[in-house]
Amino acid sequence: MWKKWLTGMLALLLLTGGIPVHRAEAAWYPSIQADGRKDEWNDTVPLIRGKQTTVHTLKVANDASYLYVLVEGIGLSALTSDFYLNTDGNAATGYREPNWDEDSGADFLLETSVHLEPVTVGGQVRNAKKDKASLLSYTGTGTDWSWNQEAEYVGSGQIVKTDNVIEARIPLSDLGLSSGNSVKIGFVNYYSKSERLPAKTGAFAAYTIKAANAERPSVPTGLNVSNQHSTKLQINWTPSADNNGIKGYKVYRVKGDQIEYAGWTTSASYTDGWLEPSKTYTYKVEAFDTDGYSSGPSLAVTGSTTAYPSVPASTGDWNAVTDLLFNYTVEDSIDAAEFASYDLLALSGAVSPEKLNEIKAINPDIFIVGYISVGQDAREGNSPDIFFKDSEGNPECDLNWPSCFIDPTNQNWQKKVLDELLPGLVARGFDGFYLDTVEVTEVIHKDKAWGMGQLVQKIKQKYPDKIVFSGGGVHLMRGGDYDIRSSVDAVLFESYVNTWVGDMMWDETGQVPVGNAEMYGVYTPYDHPRKMDYASKRDVINKARFQFNTDGTLVRDGSGKTVNQPNTNFHVFTLDYNTPFQPELIRYSAEQAWSDGFLPSFGMKLLYFPPAYDWRTMSGYLPFQPSTAFSAANFGKSYDLMKYVPVTVDGDGSEWSGTAALSVTGTGSITKLSMAVDGTNLNVLVEGTGLHTPGQRIILNTDNNAFSGYQFPEWSGNAQTGTDFIIENGTLLKHLGDPWSSAGWTVWAWEQAADPIQYAVNGAGTVLEASIPLELLTSVGGNKLYPFSQITAAYMKYSGATTTETLPKVLPGATESLLHMDFRGGLIKADGSTADWSGLGAASSATGTGNIHRINAVGDGHHLNVLIEGTGLTGNKGRLLLNTDNNEGTGYQSASWGPAVSTGADFMVEDGALFEYAGSGSDWNWKSVVRYPDIPVQPTGYSASTAAIEYRIPLDAVHLAPISAFSAAFQTYSGAAVVETFPHFLQMTLPK
Repeated sequence: MWKKWLTGMLALLLLTGGIPVHRAEAAWYPSIQADGRKDEWNDTVPLIRGKQTTVHTLKVANDASYLYVLVEGIGLSALTSDFYLNTDGNAATGYREPNWDEDSGADFLLETSVHLEPVTVGGQVRNAKKDKASLLSYTGTGTDWSWNQEAEYVGSGQIVKTDNVIEARIPLSDLGLSSGNSVKIGFVNYYSKSERLPAKTGAFAAYTIKAANAERPSVPTGLNVSNQHSTKLQINWTPSADNNGIKGYKVYRVKGDQIEYAGWTTSASYTDGWLEPSKTYTYKVEAFDTDGYSSGPSLAVTGSTTAYPSVPASTGDWNAVTDLLFNYTVEDSIDAAEFASYDLLALSGAVSPEKLNEIKAINPDIFIVGYISVGQDAREGNSPDIFFKDSEGNPECDLNWPSCFIDPTNQNWQKKVLDELLPGLVARGFDGFYLDTVEVTEVIHKDKAWGMGQLVQKIKQKYPDKIVFSGGGVHLMRGGDYDIRSSVDAVLFESYVNTWVGDMMWDETGQVPVGNAEMYGVYTPYDHPRKMDYASKRDVINKARFQFNTDGTLVRDGSGKTVNQPNTNFHVFTLDYNTPFQPELIRYSAEQAWSDGFLPSFGMKLLYFPPAYDWRTMSGYLPFQPSTAFSAANFGKSYDLMKYVPVTVDGDGSEWSGTAALSVTGTGSITKLSMAVDGTNLNVLVEGTGLHTPGQRIILNTDNNAFSGYQFPEWSGNAQTGTDFIIENGTLLKHLGDPWSSAGWTVWAWEQAADPIQYAVNGAGTVLEASIPLELLTSVGGNKLYPFSQITAAYMKYSGATTTETLPKVLPGATESLLHMDFRGGLIKADGSTADWSGLGAASSATGTGNIHRINAVGDGHHLNVLIEGTGLTGNKGRLLLNTDNNEGTGYQSASWGPAVSTGADFMVEDGALFEYAGSGSDWNWKSVVRYPDIPVQPTGYSASTAAIEYRIPLDAVHLAPISAFSAAFQTYSGAAVVETFPHFLQMTLPK
């Protein structure tokens, strides 16, 4: 204890000028604890500084026993990150990491990782984070990945990983280093090609293990303050001198007897930002030499910020907003002219009024909203009572982000938002607020979701003239006292179509890798739970805001624009992640968002970089312009194709004639069972006799797994029902038996749903109707029922424990099947027959004279359906080439059509197998398009007969939206030889 006290006193004397500077001192080492605290490193000069990267600072220090390393940045809590250490000074030996231009020559690798240990909290099993570092020595020959573990360091004091800091200590003896030795260190976050220090083209810097003495530089003098603004001040001084040279300066804010680190600079001037207006600040400056030793602090200087200048409100029309830029880059990186070219900006709440005025001077119609998180925040600066608590009374925190989950029902938090945080944004001149993390209570503590709805309502009530932009919140748009539909002006869907992942991403089981390179533009197919979840939210929010015709299409005004419900005039934006080198994915994502009734936008990882591209130009985004993909008629086009016909549950059933229902029929008293979806509900129609008497049971398998859930013995031997839910006489019941155990399949244990469903039978007992919200149909296994899912159903009449009749009659010896419905629909069935193409209005190519007669295609909102007509088509294999980015200069260029014709094929289907082109144009280089490991759905539906080949290809698998344009070509082949090339291309724009 006394040593720490003495160290503290020495530090205090140094900071207050009590210790003479610019002289040699014996036994001086930095005091570092490897506990995640950056303030212990204030006297340490950065070894490497990065630019335009989320990993920006590498610091190295040592004492008599340990080497200490510190990395600062964002997103550092990734599962794995590595320090490469060259300890022998020879770049030609050791491991040469391939993504640095300079040889790393790493003799050791310090691999930091996060170990997740399951812990039970409040009856829930959660992953607890344990930090670990493994020291590996290189045993290979230079390029092969061959390492031997030498030591392991676990926990605070040895290794700490947070989102902003990685700090570790390594015994010098483990590295074979001592005073005077040099070590070169490089850092890579999560195997990234870009998030590294030094940068790919940068040079490694050597650190020399220091002895415990040094000469200090002179103290900076002549401090003055200039260039005052409302949020920043410029501090200037006379440069210091040192016999070994000056490395840079640290600037501190002085607050009474305490000082806090403000920043680092290599010049004799520093601009301090993030300040409060009309406030006085005091500063001291400290110089550092090339060995890392400091001068001690200078004399203090004082300066004052100005008052906030007024910022004019937007003069624009909110209803006309179409172009959004989401960007949290620092103020100095904001190009006012570039940012002013958008209709709406969502910026960091720290952007100054001066910068807002600079943007609005160029575009007075622009709307600018400031960021605030209302569902998560850091522990620091907040009362502990605002957070959800674990079983030990500690705040529940996000393992992937440095924040904890807020209980939105807490009135102290609501008061802080309303009376402190939002007034700060208003004072700066923002036109409104972007409310991040609104969706937290959709995932955890769902019983507290009403608090978030209440908070959003209060925000709009207090600031009716401000834009309220909600980050998610669809779960608060289902009606009730705390519905937010009339309290928001915009809603955001993040990663709607595309997102980004780092290297070595794994599936939910941790067993199967789903990516082995840093990638942007990663999308999930529409039969993946993530995509289906967004599809479900899409339908909830659009049914809440749009008016629909009785046939399920959207109501439109005279210009073709959609018509909103009363009091729900809000925009919905998407935010997808792509690089500037993915124009076709940007185009596809923008078109998909538009066809779903949303306004697109794009960014790059974490949004902290300045915009890397103008997504509007790259996607051809011309909102509401006729004869473009983004015309008024195409806005929300998905609904005109899906035609979610609403059903009134009244026992009538006459409106079912317009639905896309699937049915199974019988010959007894249960004559027909039909099912359809309207986007948010599963609708059921039963026809027959005696349906008004007790003993009516609807059987539902909602997780698309016949071997989980209750197995009704009536179908034993012919079909597995895998029942997750039943509806008995209008009551929805969930099966509680173990869905994955054969013992649980026969357990008659059911739980009544908390919310009632709609259920009606006509007086004659001939028509029964039911409507069940899809959100209620979550099985014990956790799978949700989405509008794009599949379901198996049956109907049963019973008396007591005795079954009296079933539909279908799948009893021993019977041949009927259960009703199986794919909610994704489909205009055609890929069965090799042309019968179901009649009347679809498909687009067709010109007619050929060989065995291949014609290419036909039509879209249905979910699929690209292609029909090849001809004769003898099964004699050889078929190859369908698709140019989906409409760029003849990209993709595979087949020589079969001659030198004057460019195929530009981005995708290819060979006998039902789907491939994406990965070559440079003329080389035969294709990669298979496959589903995620947990989705057993084939990439295409495919069937061939002598007269017809049919394809049913998911649109998103080939980067097409329901409104996209493409071209198609076809040929037959045998082995490596092309047999026949159809001379005519099909060029069309969906959905025709």
